Amino acid sequence: MILFCSTKLQKKLGCKCEKAPIPESPLDYWYANLIQLNGRDTVLATLPDLRLCVLLYDFQQDQYGDLSRLLVQAIRRSLHDPYTKIPQVFIDKFIPADTVFQFCGTADRGLVSKMGSVTTQVLEKESPMFSRGFNPENTQYAVNRMFLTLEDGRTMYRWEALLELLQQRYGKGIPAMEIQASLDLKQYVLRRTVLVPADTSFSMLQSYLHTAMRWTSRRAYDFVLAAGPRRETEIHLSSSDLLEQLTKESKTAFLSGDVRLLDYLQEGDSLQYICDTEYSWVFDLQVRRFLPAVEEKLPVCTEYIGKAPPVDAGGVRGYQVLCKLLRDKADPRHRQVMKLLDKEWFQADSAEKATDRLHGYFTFY
Repeated sequence: MILFCSTKLQKKLGCKCEKAPIPESPLDYWYANLIQLNGRDTVLATLPDLRLCVLLYDFQQDQYGDLSRLLVQAIRRSLHDPYTKIPQVFIDKFIPADTVFQFCGTADRGLVSKMGSVTTQVLEKESPMFSRGFNPENTQYAVNRMFLTLEDGRTMYRWEALLELLQQRYGKGIPAMEIQASLDLKQYVLRRTVLVPADTSFSMLQSYLHTAMRWTSRRAYDFVLAAGPRRETEIHLSSSDLLEQLTKESKTAFLSGDVRLLDYLQEGDSLQYICDTEYSWVFDLQVRRFLPAVEEKLPVCTEYIGKAPPVDAGGVRGYQVLCKLLRDKADPRHRQVMKLLDKEWFQADSAEKATDRLHGYFTFY
């Protein structure tokens, strides 16, 4: 991977970079310049054909010797966002974590200058919207959300254009897992089965399950993987444990829910999903299938059985009381409960509608 550096940036690096021919593929090189944002030195890296930018804000003098590693981290972090719709498997192929940039002299000063100007303009436009002050990530996001007009006349987000190029290079297939979630509600068993990217996080899996059940709010969660032949310790992947910790005495590992499914699960595995520690909805999950290359839109709902209770019903026991009140029209609380329930809860739902909701928020391609 080549990084064409501006003269200003080369001075900060303390070297004069040799010029190099521009690679044929627009995915093989970036331009980098040093600009001022909010009065701070900022390294602006640009993927030229797509005008996609990454900011290293408030860059200090002692960091220039580590520019390559810090830039690789920043690019990977900016692409690893469910709303960019770029699967992690593509990111790992496009710019692996151990990538080392080859620094070369600027090949197109005009482009570097133009991107600096665009970023500054967006900064001036967006900054007043953020009451807590300047946020470089918001600025970067605002620039990258601008539409790009391609040579064939199509208009799309810059992330979408990048994804299209990555698909052309690596193919559309990505590894996927089909996960079945079951909840015993006494009166019936609620079941949702979703096909999701295998490199998604446990945190995002919660979002997929909630969307499939038409639950609109995120809650505290805990995924529990029992100890067994494949793992010596019981593993908890939780929203409440931000830092990894291991309790040897109890042989229990507590990990952040940001780790990937494929790092801990394989076909046939069973686990528990505990949603909302206050009411404790406890789902039994099973990995039904592992598929090495799926080309359809993900995630999708492949099985839909039973009506999901309102997330605030108060657990299984609270849901039983709710159902009793809904059936008993003579109870004075019946009308009050009807008013409190969301109108959507009374509407018909299906696997197809659940898939439409998933695609509306999380479609990868």
